[in-house]
Amino acid sequence: MKTLFSKLTINKINIWQLLLPLLAVANVAYFFHNLIGSFITLGFFLFVPGYLLLSLLKHEIKSSWEILSFSSGLSLLQMIVGGLMLNTLNYFGLEKPLTTFNIFILLNCLTTALLILNRKKSYQLPKLKIRFSMEQIVIILLLSLLPFLAVGGAISLNNGGPNTLTMILFGLIPVLFLWLIFRPGLKSLYSYAVLMIGMSILFTTSPRGWYITGHDIHHEFDVFQNTYNNSLWPVRLVTGDPYNACLSITILPTILAKITNIPAMYIYKFVFQIIFSFCLLTIYLFIKRFSNSIHALIGSFIFISFPTFFNDMPFLNRQEIAFVFFGLLVLTTFTDMKKGPKLILSITLLISIMFSHYSSNYITLALLTSSWLIYNFLKRIQVIKSQFEIPILRLPIIFGAFFLTFLWNSQITVSASNLESSVIQTINDFRYKRSVHDRFLSYGLIEQTTIDLQKRFEDFAQNKSNSAKYVPAYNLPLTNLGKAISGVADVKNLNYGMHTFVAKIYQILLILGIVMYFFKQRQLAKKEKTYYFAIIASSLALLVTFTILPRLATDYTITRLMQQTLILTALPIIIAGEFIFIFLRRFKLPAVALVFIILFLHSSGLIPQLTGGYRPQLALNNAGFYYDFFYTHGSDILASKWLANNRDKNMLIFVDTTSGKPSLDYPVYKGLLNKPGQISNTSGYLYLDYTNVQHGVYRIALGDLIEYSDPLPTLQRNLLYSNQESHIYGRR
Repeated sequence: MKTLFSKLTINKINIWQLLLPLLAVANVAYFFHNLIGSFITLGFFLFVPGYLLLSLLKHEIKSSWEILSFSSGLSLLQMIVGGLMLNTLNYFGLEKPLTTFNIFILLNCLTTALLILNRKKSYQLPKLKIRFSMEQIVIILLLSLLPFLAVGGAISLNNGGPNTLTMILFGLIPVLFLWLIFRPGLKSLYSYAVLMIGMSILFTTSPRGWYITGHDIHHEFDVFQNTYNNSLWPVRLVTGDPYNACLSITILPTILAKITNIPAMYIYKFVFQIIFSFCLLTIYLFIKRFSNSIHALIGSFIFISFPTFFNDMPFLNRQEIAFVFFGLLVLTTFTDMKKGPKLILSITLLISIMFSHYSSNYITLALLTSSWLIYNFLKRIQVIKSQFEIPILRLPIIFGAFFLTFLWNSQITVSASNLESSVIQTINDFRYKRSVHDRFLSYGLIEQTTIDLQKRFEDFAQNKSNSAKYVPAYNLPLTNLGKAISGVADVKNLNYGMHTFVAKIYQILLILGIVMYFFKQRQLAKKEKTYYFAIIASSLALLVTFTILPRLATDYTITRLMQQTLILTALPIIIAGEFIFIFLRRFKLPAVALVFIILFLHSSGLIPQLTGGYRPQLALNNAGFYYDFFYTHGSDILASKWLANNRDKNMLIFVDTTSGKPSLDYPVYKGLLNKPGQISNTSGYLYLDYTNVQHGVYRIALGDLIEYSDPLPTLQRNLLYSNQESHIYGRR
C-alpha cells in the first residue's frame, strides 16, 4: 500500500465566515473549565489575531509554516500591547484593569476590529492535499511521541522514579534526525520535526519539580504573581526591578493565565515552552532562505544541541519570548516583502524585543549598530548589485530603537540600573586592573584561565570562618561502561573536557565559516548576502568583546549570548563543517550532522549518564548541581509559609544564596547574609532548606556557585520549626 491517505480536498470557505464563529467558540470554551477548553481558547488567541494582523500588511508570504510563525509572534505582541493599554486605565480610575472580564473584552474587541478590517478581502482556505506514505506516518507518530516521553520522564523523576523515558527520548532524537537527513522524501516533515524535537527537549527540564524550579524563573514568577494577583502591572517597583519591566513575564502570562483555566505555574512550565518552540521554526525558515532544507534542519539542530538550550532556557522565560521576536526580526529582514509591510514588521518586532527582555534588547541594538558599520565598510570595497529592502539597516530605525530603549528603561520603568552598573564596573575593572572571575569565561577561545574553586573559596573564607570547608561538586559514580573506559582514559577528564570543547568547537567553526562566507558573498555581492555577512561578523565581534570585558560575561553570561547569536550563525558553522569534511564528498553533510549528534548526546547528559564521572543533569537525576541549587521541594514551601505567618518582622532572616527562592510571601532578601561565619553571633532567624539539611552544605556565589559546609550557624540557636527536610532556627 503506497499511501494510507489519498488526496483530501477541503472546500473553499471565506475566512470571515469561519473565524467569527470560532471567536465565539474560543470565548465559550473558557467556561468549560477543563484542559481542552483552555487549549481551544489559548490556541485561538495565540494565532488568529496575529494572522489577521499579518493579512492586513499584504505580506506576500506563501509558506504555511512561515505564516504560522509570524501569526504566533504578532498574537503575542497584540496581547502585550493590548494588555499595556488596558493597564493604563488604572490612571483613569479603574482599580484592577487586568481582570479576566476586562481581558476578554479587550481581546474580543481587537479581534473583531481585525475581522472587520479584513471583511472585504477574499480570503479563502487553501486546498489541503494530504498524501502520506507509511514511512511518513511512522515518522509523524514518533515525532509526536517525543513531548510525551519528555513530560513522562520528568514526572517519573519528580515522583522519585527512574529516568528511563528521558534516556529513551535522548536516544531516539538522533535516530530520527539521521533518518530525516538520509531520506530526501521526508523533507516536507522537517518543520514539524524541528518543532517537536525542540519542544520535547524543553519539556525534559521545565516540568521538573511540583513547584517552580530553576534560577531566574523564581524571580520571574514573583513579578508575574504580583501582576496576576493584583490584576495590575505596577509600572515601577520601589527598587526599579528590571524583571518587572519585562512585559513578557508580567502582562503576557497574566493574560494567558486569565483567559484559560491553566494554573499560573503551568503557564511558565508548559505554555511558555510551547511558544518558544516556534522560535526554532523561524531559525529553520531563515536558514532555508539562504540555503536548503537539509542545511536548515541541521542548523536548527545546532541551536537545539547547545548546552544552554537544555539547562537554562526553560528557566529564562523572558528571554524565550525575546528570542521569538528576535528570530522573527531576522526572518523579516531576509524575507522578500514589499517595502511598507517589511518596515512596519521590523519596527514592530524591535519594540517587541524591548518590551520582552532588557539584555536581549541591548544585544540586538549592539548587533544592529556594529552590522551597520561593517556593511558600510563593505560597500566601500565592493559593488553591491541588488536593491534588497533592509529596514533595520537605516540609521533612523537604529537611532529610534536606541531612543525608545532609553525612554522605556530609564524614564518609564526606571529599570536601567543593571546596565549602568555593568558599564561603571567594566570601566572600573580597567581603571583599577581588577580581575573578574566567571566560570563561563573558560568556554571562550581567548580566555584560558583555569578556575580553582576550592582556592577561590578558601581565599574568600580566610579570616571569616575557620569552620567553613569547601565541598567539591558531586559527580555520578562510574558505571560498568565508565570503569571499562577508565582503563584507557580518565572518564571524568573526558566528560568535563568535552563540555568545554562543545563551546570551543562552535566558536572555531564560526570563525572558519565567517571567513569562508566572506569570500562567498563577495562573488555575488548582493545586498542581503553582504548584510548577512555583516551581522554574523558582528555576532563574532560581540563574543570576542564579552571575552575581553569579562564583567559583561558575568552580568550576561557568554553562553546565553552564544545561544542568541546561533540564530544567525548556525549557517556559517555548517559551511565550515562541510569544508572540513569535504574529502567525504557526498557524505560530508551527514558527517557534519554526526558531529552535532555527538555533541547533543553529551550536552543532553546521555553519554555521561551511561559512563558516570560527570555532574548529574537535572533532566536525568534527582541529584547534582542544578538539583541542589534550583529544585524547589515541598518542605521548603511549607517552611517558608510557616515563617511568613509566624516571624517577628523586626528580626532578620538568614538564608544562603538560593534557599530563599521559594519564599515569595515576604522580602527575604532584606535579611540576606550568606558569607561564611557572618551569622554565628547575630540575632535573627536561620532558614535551612532541603539541601542545607539533607546534605549539610551551604552555597555562595563567587563568580560561580560554590558549596561549603559550616557547623557553626546552628550553634546556640533554638530550633523553632522542622518538617524533617527543612529547619528554621531562632536567636534573639
